[in-house]
Amino acid sequence: MTSKEKIQRIDAYLQGNLSAEQEAQVEQWMDDYLSGTLSLEDQAWFNQKLQQDTAFAQEVNLQRDIRLGLEKAMNQEFQQTSLYKDLLASTTTEIDQNLKNRFVLLEEQLAAKEEKVIPLQSKPVNRSLYYWLSGVAACLILGFFVYLFWQNQHKPEQLYAKYYEPYMIASVQRNGSAQNTQQQAMQAYEEGDYQLAAKAFESCLSLTPQDIDCRFYLGLSYLETQQLPKAEQTLKQVIQATPNEYTTRAQWYLALVYLINNKSKDARLLLQELSRDHGFYGKKADMLMEEM
Repeated sequence: MTSKEKIQRIDAYLQGNLSAEQEAQVEQWMDDYLSGTLSLEDQAWFNQKLQQDTAFAQEVNLQRDIRLGLEKAMNQEFQQTSLYKDLLASTTTEIDQNLKNRFVLLEEQLAAKEEKVIPLQSKPVNRSLYYWLSGVAACLILGFFVYLFWQNQHKPEQLYAKYYEPYMIASVQRNGSAQNTQQQAMQAYEEGDYQLAAKAFESCLSLTPQDIDCRFYLGLSYLETQQLPKAEQTLKQVIQATPNEYTTRAQWYLALVYLINNKSKDARLLLQELSRDHGFYGKKADMLMEEM
């Protein structure tokens, strides 16, 4: 299926003109996008559709809110358990002993129940049942243990997919020889053709190296085309320039670059700096740090 056919299928989905199987396929694309498993090829047309179709963007945001709500509800429910509180209070070296102690306690409780039953029976208790119950109890504890760490150690690519959103372009007016080049670059970016946009912004900067607008959008174009080293370098240049209107936004996207590159320490430092600003990106930084 070509990108054009996939976009047409999304249009039909929004109009309610698909079979159940076709609807499931579109919902799978959205789920893959939100979980960070959508292929690079599909990301290109998907992001383009998000920018150009408000109804589709609202649908994806709704799916994201539903996922976040479910995750939050599950997390809050688990945090009420004594196991969560005990493990949270333990260091890594203490956790193994913590689990061993719980296994011992379970065995003692099962043994006590066995002793109470013996006087009422003419036959000894089935030991295999006892060991089976012990195994079930151990599996339950281990399952909660794994769940705890899964909840508190999200993979960087999952967090990136959850928090990354293409930056919507703003109209920028310029005079001089670079005007046509910049307009072409902005148009390509707006249309989701980030490869062309990157080349055009590079040309723009060759003519006007101090143009902070072109440099910021060039960094984002690199990010969209998975040129992460170039994106990192360019966004750093925006931040290091004389304080400008893009500084905070560049910090946010650079933090995401660090995150996807497994530079969690660098990402956290930037997010902490953003957190001091109680604006839009400050709040997003707080939310992201809670999940790292």
